[in-house]
Amino acid sequence: MDMNNGELIVDYSDLLDVQEMLHRGTDLKGCIETIFIINGQEPKYVQNVKISSEPNEHQRPFVEMVLKEINEYINNKRILAGGG
Repeated sequence: MDMNNGELIVDYSDLLDVQEMLHRGTDLKGCIETIFIINGQEPKYVQNVKISSEPNEHQRPFVEMVLKEINEYINNKRILAGGG
């Protein structure tokens, strides 16, 4: 994960981390919280989320699921912080 002017860029190493955590029994929300911690990113500064490169047809469902969960995580953090 990298942040550039409020845009959070998720790369495939982050997705591999999520996939590994899921295989070990972590729920998706826990995976997302963990990758934010690992990468030192603060959700309240994120204005937009994107993937570093377009996924292929096989990867697309997983990538979309993770990006959706990331957006929900960010929105929930904003609401809890009073900035929603």
